[in-house]
Amino acid sequence: MIRHDDHAFCDEEELERFYKAERQSPVLGGEGFVERVRGRIGKVAREHPRYERAKVAIGPQEIIRTVARMYKVEEEEVLRGNRGRENEARKVAMYLVRRCCDRTLEETAQLFGIGSYGTVGWASHGVQSKVEGERQFRDRVEEVIQRIYQPKT
Repeated sequence: MIRHDDHAFCDEEELERFYKAERQSPVLGGEGFVERVRGRIGKVAREHPRYERAKVAIGPQEIIRTVARMYKVEEEEVLRGNRGRENEARKVAMYLVRRCCDRTLEETAQLFGIGSYGTVGWASHGVQSKVEGERQFRDRVEEVIQRIYQPKT
């Protein structure tokens, strides 16, 4: 056991096991303590907001379709990138897929056929900055969002 200023810490082997584990427990302490805490927490119900949001979530295809329609381009152009050529519709679609579909950078990169998820992060950051700095651009993106969530009749 390692001690520091009259505080007891776990032994080195336990510490090493903890950091080598694939997933760390969100509750730290002895086994008895961890079991008592977990027993009080219980399972996350299917009525949890994340599950509820998933039921009404907009799919990436709906975003791509709406962005293509608003920018007056083909869906293929939104999905396909041309190096060195500005494609605002594609960047806005990536940004909205991340924001509205709760997708990771990696999932979004796969959807758009991009090898590096950093590209999606960079494009999303650029759109976010432009939304914050340019009123006309913000209005256009907000209009796309309104159309995405508009009830279909």
